[in-house]
Amino acid sequence: MCAALSQAFSRHRGRHRGLQLRHRQGGELLYHAWSFAEQNSLAERRRRSAGIAGDNLGTVVRCYSIAEVTGNNAVGGVVGTNGGGSVNSCVAMNRVVRRTGSAAILIGRVVGNDASGTMGGNRARNDGNLVMYNGTGSVTVAPSATTQAGKDGENATAANTHGTNSSTWWPNVGFSSANWQTRNSNIPILRVKPDSFFVDAQNPIP
Repeated sequence: MCAALSQAFSRHRGRHRGLQLRHRQGGELLYHAWSFAEQNSLAERRRRSAGIAGDNLGTVVRCYSIAEVTGNNAVGGVVGTNGGGSVNSCVAMNRVVRRTGSAAILIGRVVGNDASGTMGGNRARNDGNLVMYNGTGSVTVAPSATTQAGKDGENATAANTHGTNSSTWWPNVGFSSANWQTRNSNIPILRVKPDSFFVDAQNPIP
């Protein structure tokens, strides 16, 4: 089990593409995590890129990312390829999700490529600041694709994610006060461990 109850962030550039949750049997679990570093895997063409997990064969739940993500293969704000795993109650707060190849099917606000997994309860910012690109230009998400079980997630307004309603919106979508401190006009702060103190230095800009 890979359980993240502290800051699950990465400061690496170049080849870094997020974590890999790969075990099928028993699964690996990543929960209560956030990331803000730039994720860029242009040096490795077969790699998947994402803010939290490049390849997911386990479970990713109640995570959010504000990382700028760039890659050559499957690229998603939270998970690159969901290959038999599950992605639930996650929020894509990324400013940029960029795939250098031209195929729009391998890019998504939450998950780049849903190969054979399950998804539910996922959301993505819809304030005009989450922009997706592929090799031919910007990628527009069809309104019919903005569902909690789809790779682009349900639309989330700025007022809810980091505005006047954020202190109540985040707990309502699964980010409980046992693990997160939620505030109006900002994104949540993760506790070092359940029911413990918060990391005051964690104050990423949405």
